[in-house]
Amino acid sequence: QIQEDSFAFLTRFDTVLVIDDSSSITSKELTGISVLEVIVLICPEHDDNGLDIYFMNYESPDEDADGNPGIPPEGRPSRGYYNIPTASEVLRIFNKASPPCGDTQTGKCLHQILKPYLDYYETKAKESDDEAKMVKLLNIIVWTDGGANDGRNGHYYLGKVIRSAATRLDDMSAPFRQIGIQFFQVGNVRQPAGGLIGWTMS
Repeated sequence: QIQEDSFAFLTRFDTVLVIDDSSSITSKELTGISVLEVIVLICPEHDDNGLDIYFMNYESPDEDADGNPGIPPEGRPSRGYYNIPTASEVLRIFNKASPPCGDTQTGKCLHQILKPYLDYYETKAKESDDEAKMVKLLNIIVWTDGGANDGRNGHYYLGKVIRSAATRLDDMSAPFRQIGIQFFQVGNVRQPAGGLIGWTMS
């Protein structure tokens, strides 16, 4: 049973859900679907403006929770779903996406999300410390089988993207919790999980 109070800290974050829809995700009946269900039950209830959702391959039309044309929030890239308020809406979007295809472009997708957020934070930080403090913390949840393959060195590129973002945050003296990235592995393949861990040790 999930204790709601245990996740009260999420109210301080904007949550972005990244969904791996690559060809290595062979079925929506993967055992990890239960992980996704837990995520969407927790996060929308603690984010007052709802979840933003991006797929690694499927370029979704910019939509709000009602399926109407939406405008990306400040500091977000286009081609996503924005301000999704409920778990049922998150699962509806997950189920309407195109069949899995393409590569596991974890590094590329994270770069596309992190860069505009960092640019936005930097702009606010140059205005004043108070403006920087008004930028909500960013919580990125990556739902993936773990096997990043952005080109031939997918895990290296993934690590490079994250380290680069961390360096920019350090250079701006941002709070250490300004950005959080969590990886949830799905499926029963053991090898990819080692890849997610490997870049942190390189």
